[in-house]
Amino acid sequence: MLRKPHQPRYVGIMICERGGALPFPERDYFRKLCLLGHSLGMTVYIFSPEWVRFENNRTVGYTYNGKITAWEKSVFPLPNVLYDRCYYANKMRYDLHAPLISKLRKLKGIRFMGYGLKGKWDVQQALHNHENMLPHLPYTELYQTSRGLSSFLNTHGEAFLKPHAGSHGKGVMHLIKKAESTFELKGRNPQNSPFHITFRNEQTMLQWVRRFMGTRRYLIQEYLKLTTTEGEPYDIRSLVQKDGGGNWRTTGMAVRKGKQGSITSNLAGGGHAEEVIPFLSNQFDQEQADTILTVLNHLSSTIPEALEQQHGRLAELGIDLGVDTQGRVWILEVNSKPGRSVFTQLNDLNARKNSVKYPIQYARYLLDRQLGG
Repeated sequence: MLRKPHQPRYVGIMICERGGALPFPERDYFRKLCLLGHSLGMTVYIFSPEWVRFENNRTVGYTYNGKITAWEKSVFPLPNVLYDRCYYANKMRYDLHAPLISKLRKLKGIRFMGYGLKGKWDVQQALHNHENMLPHLPYTELYQTSRGLSSFLNTHGEAFLKPHAGSHGKGVMHLIKKAESTFELKGRNPQNSPFHITFRNEQTMLQWVRRFMGTRRYLIQEYLKLTTTEGEPYDIRSLVQKDGGGNWRTTGMAVRKGKQGSITSNLAGGGHAEEVIPFLSNQFDQEQADTILTVLNHLSSTIPEALEQQHGRLAELGIDLGVDTQGRVWILEVNSKPGRSVFTQLNDLNARKNSVKYPIQYARYLLDRQLGG
């Protein structure tokens, strides 16, 4: 019996173009994906939606050639499987790409590994529909007016404000009502530099905050004391990914600890990584540390399926979890295009290896279902 000829198998990594001889970020990660994909019989390439020629279903792209240890630019058929690693620097950039990505999603023969989460408020609302998540969700409102912020401060005394679509801690603010007309504000500007301002008048403070927000949507959240016994802010990043069988796996977990007095723990804001188990054992008694770890593992395994029920297919998530001074675990943020630098800094070789292996194995799983093994 004649066998069907082998069909070419293409995996496209979609990025937002940037300047330089190689106009894309994450080159080391993408190089590893190209090499691993090649070893599994797939052609992996990097492309931008702006490079796609929809009239002939082709795109300019870059792939890494292991034989000559160099990047090569070429023209490729549109991918069978698409891995979205597009980061939008601003709304203008998003508006440029959105119609092109929508066009790609409508094309037959292209399967997205996952669909990017919309933003922090949408994630909050999706998780809010699951009763088992409610104890771990901090009270959150969507910023509407200065009057609403004033009312929130009158009720809670403090507020944590963060951009609906922000990342790396840029644009976040911690606002404290110190007295009837005195307010303390700590935060990070869009360039991720820290600032600290004291206001003697509520109206002046509200006007300043409104100008700082600009046109960006913001969330107002109850302030959580997520610090070490030494006053250093920290959170726990859990990387979860689908494997070669389409099942969710926890690739790794790491503590991200910021500098004393900082309001963020992000590595981009000057934080550093530590191992989870020794860290928790140092902050809490052993029984409580074990309980916290159990909750962290449970949330890492249940959040992905809860979000998929509301959102649709996902391939990987960076879940940021906080632990307050009483040992209560909170869901802070969930990112559908997570970084991996925390595991590089931690020198977690197993997590680093799996963080590259799982996306390619999941891409092959989708290809096998689409094209046949």
